[in-house]
Amino acid sequence: MLLEFSFKNFRSIKDEAVLSMLPVNSYKEHQENVHPCSIPGTGTDGVLTAAAIYGPNASGKTNLLRAVHFSRNLVLGITHPAHLPRRQSFVGNSDPSSFSYTFYTDGTRYEYEFTLDDDGALSERLSVSPKAKRLVYERSRNDDGTYSVKQGSKYPGIVTKLKGYTDPGFVLGMLANYGFEPCVKAMRWFADDLVVANREAPIPDAELMDKLATLGEAKFKKVIKAISSADLGITGVQLKVDDMTEDEKSAQKENADKLAAVFEALTGQKPNGVEIPDKKVAMQFRHEIDGRSVGFGLDDESLGTRTMLDLAVDFIDAIDAGRTLFVDEVERSLHPLLLESLVALFFDPDLNEHGAQLIFTTNELLFLKNDTLRRDQIWFIEKNLQSGSSDIYPLSSFSPRKDESLINRYLHGAYGAVPYADQLMGAICETGGINL
Repeated sequence: MLLEFSFKNFRSIKDEAVLSMLPVNSYKEHQENVHPCSIPGTGTDGVLTAAAIYGPNASGKTNLLRAVHFSRNLVLGITHPAHLPRRQSFVGNSDPSSFSYTFYTDGTRYEYEFTLDDDGALSERLSVSPKAKRLVYERSRNDDGTYSVKQGSKYPGIVTKLKGYTDPGFVLGMLANYGFEPCVKAMRWFADDLVVANREAPIPDAELMDKLATLGEAKFKKVIKAISSADLGITGVQLKVDDMTEDEKSAQKENADKLAAVFEALTGQKPNGVEIPDKKVAMQFRHEIDGRSVGFGLDDESLGTRTMLDLAVDFIDAIDAGRTLFVDEVERSLHPLLLESLVALFFDPDLNEHGAQLIFTTNELLFLKNDTLRRDQIWFIEKNLQSGSSDIYPLSSFSPRKDESLINRYLHGAYGAVPYADQLMGAICETGGINL
């Protein structure tokens, strides 16, 4: 479970931005939205299972998810910090960029933080708190390009493993490969439990079919149950088997011949027989129409239904495995009530027994109604029109009352993070962008 994520000097974020998933103890509404657990050093009785982030277009909401995606890739070694085409720091800011994660997994609280500049890794530190906080290792770059390493007293051998190692990448993964247990578990959390869903474009039908097919029967039933409760009209699923036409068989044989040629070119051997099916199998979703159960293919379903299925797969997978899932503009092509029913899956203590979390950006006012989210689950992002820097801050910083009309106060600018057309037009005119 993610407890806190902070970062600095990345894209539109110049100063430190902090997103916390720890509840405000004085808030007692929607206790089902808090996963109960006792975590050392937090002073709370649990962790929030969702957070909604509001802000106008171009305020920096997407940059929060980009920061998670970017830093995760650095940690996992997918991206090397010294081989970046650009560091994506705030425009004109040559200071180091920093990222910090605090998370809870396998009964232990972890803190992993790192900084980088244009030359690569500048510093890196991992601490754990099974009870009291203790250092695992710390690595920092010297002026001559070498690195100094410290190790915690309970983790001997780290300094020896890293002696003379001057590569400007991060070493959490290397230490995990050497078998240092805190590093192994931290890497596993980044690799398996931290997910950023890419929904910049509608998912292709074939990709959605693959996601549905790889879920497994138990998870698939949960998806169908979730979307059924949203009243999409889908009551079940079936496989439809049809005979292939001669043209389809010919196309299959042509593809098989091409694959056989590739196999022979790579291995120097002919494949030992290639079977060509004479049936085609498609997935159909069942709908009740005039008292009859009728099957429709995925291409017959609406964009909203396909989006709902895509989200349901990601949500159920996250809930089943206890992952932390980030989603940008979660409301795309969805009716607000359908979206609300999906988000509510994370608040079902029987379903979300592993403490999965959903963190999403949105402009959907539904979640400001006081009857879905807690006050400490709502965040805002606002961009300063003069500096161009984005600020992230929680609703709780305004000390709102439990019965406060959040929608009205938000729309009237009480919390900021709303588009002000007059200010925007003024800024454009001052720069000469529009002649009036």
